[in-house]
Amino acid sequence: MFFVLLLLVIFIIYSIFKGGVLKRETRYLITNEWNEPIPAKVYSRIVKSEINGEKEEIYQILIFFDNKNTYNPVLIIPKYSVIGIVEGGRGEFWNFNGIMFQKSKKSNEYTSLTNILVFDDSPPIVYISFETNKIIFNTFGNLTEYGQKIILNKR
Repeated sequence: MFFVLLLLVIFIIYSIFKGGVLKRETRYLITNEWNEPIPAKVYSRIVKSEINGEKEEIYQILIFFDNKNTYNPVLIIPKYSVIGIVEGGRGEFWNFNGIMFQKSKKSNEYTSLTNILVFDDSPPIVYISFETNKIIFNTFGNLTEYGQKIILNKR
């Protein structure tokens, strides 16, 4: 038992310094266009990045859908109105009793879901709306099982 606890403490320390612990966001409610709840958990993180030669701390929202076969996690960067998919997908994260750990810095990278250069003129997300208290985007792939739109409402 001691050995298991020691390994857990080492992993947590490693995650804090090499990867990271994501913050569970309870201030967001995720629904579809009919206001039906979508089975997903919302987390956030701050990523240090260099943009146009300036270092910045960027707030990011990550949506982990309960269905592991969906696109996981979807990444939202409100400041830059960006929606993407995290590099490495769900495999770059470890969930321990509702605490989400980021395994490495690799998952700080993402592919934009609105970029026509990446998706040959037909990106998965064609409708996005960033409003003061909500973010709305169209579903794609097997996310369409939840409806035509995903809405992230600030409570």
